[in-house]
Amino acid sequence: MDVEFQSDLELAKKQLEMYKQQNHLLREIEIILYEMKEIAEYAAEHELSAVETARLNDEILMKQQDILVLKDTLSIL
Repeated sequence: MDVEFQSDLELAKKQLEMYKQQNHLLREIEIILYEMKEIAEYAAEHELSAVETARLNDEILMKQQDILVLKDTLSIL
């Protein structure tokens, strides 16, 4: 029984660590999404030049790539 308990305890510790890592990645994704929202709101509230629009679009694309990397990392866990 003690060996089974130890095994269950180790499994629970590993799962807890995995959940902590997943939570961290999800928080990172949430931060990036919030930043993307701020960019979109800024663009909607201001008349932007073509150069500004292109720069903000590039920023959004970079943030989308960051999210994809985090999503891939999440799927590995």
